[in-house]
Amino acid sequence: MRREADPADLPAIEFFSPGRFSIHNPEEVVAPPRALDLPWTLGEQRELVEIDEQQAADHLLWMLSQARRRVLVYAADQAVWLFNRREVISTLEQLVARQPKARVRILLHEASKAFVQGHTPLNLMHRFPSLLDIRKQHPERNRDPQVYVLIDDTGVLMLPRAIRREGFVRYNSPDQVRRWHGHFEDLWASSQSDSAIRRFLL
Repeated sequence: MRREADPADLPAIEFFSPGRFSIHNPEEVVAPPRALDLPWTLGEQRELVEIDEQQAADHLLWMLSQARRRVLVYAADQAVWLFNRREVISTLEQLVARQPKARVRILLHEASKAFVQGHTPLNLMHRFPSLLDIRKQHPERNRDPQVYVLIDDTGVLMLPRAIRREGFVRYNSPDQVRRWHGHFEDLWASSQSDSAIRRFLL
């Protein structure tokens, strides 16, 4: 036999609701870029400066931070160790933000798997298609062994054989920039889009 209790006869129950629980996902910690203060200014010092792998990254960032109008990169896929860096992508992003008329063009031998993965300039191409363009060299054109970056009309970073991860920079070498600019434009005129790039952008 059961006796139904009258709710009025039951003692009050203390109940405390803590409300919603917050879930704390710590933000990704990104190391700040190294503070660069190299003693060279784009368009001034003419001397040739020899570079190794670490110095190449430092000088590339320093030159990009001073760019105003144009950045041309030849065979970036042959030096993924240099261009697929978070700080390089960030510096290029800052360039197009502060110089909306600046243009960045990157010519590849091919859109290799190593180039399209991770921190890659392709991310910026997706975000700023009118400011940054990446194309593949025509397969019938000779693939030159060097990798180079031309900054505006004066700066050049050259890796004669990128596999060796050494080369030189010159901050004021308009003659050399003109020469390699002509080489770049000749190859760019016959360049083509790449299916790997299109798949990445999708």
